[in-house]
Amino acid sequence: MHSNVVDGVCRALEAVGIATLKFNFRGVGASQGQYTGGVGEQDDARGALAYFSSYANPVGLAGYSFGSRITMALATEGAVPAVAFVAPTNNTLADGAELAGFKGPKLFISGARDHAVDHDQLRKFVDDLSDPKELHIVPDIDHFWWGAETLVGETVAGFFKKAVT
Repeated sequence: MHSNVVDGVCRALEAVGIATLKFNFRGVGASQGQYTGGVGEQDDARGALAYFSSYANPVGLAGYSFGSRITMALATEGAVPAVAFVAPTNNTLADGAELAGFKGPKLFISGARDHAVDHDQLRKFVDDLSDPKELHIVPDIDHFWWGAETLVGETVAGFFKKAVT
């Protein structure tokens, strides 16, 4: 809930008139429960998506780091028309073969100094996906986007402004 990256994305989305909902996965912060390796966290995201979808439509889904892995799982269920993956990790890519079936707009944004992803693998992964898709690898940025929260937020907001409004 207190992530500079998530806050930057939410601020930028709100600035272009797109409502946001952010939440903690089970066992994070004040949330109850325990980490389940992604299975229960997918349920957390499904619940948040169902709740938010009753107030806003259409709904895009963005995930940061581990959240990208959960975003990928929900995208393949057809739950959303557009998805954004901020700082996706190698684990996200390893779990992402089913994203090939997702036909909606896809954004991938990563810092060139991100230690959690192999950028050659990320480029190949994105190249193999159907259009529409975007890949941004930002120079001099690591996994945590310190000092570049506005840049990542504006990139994600611009993507969703085109994709879902």
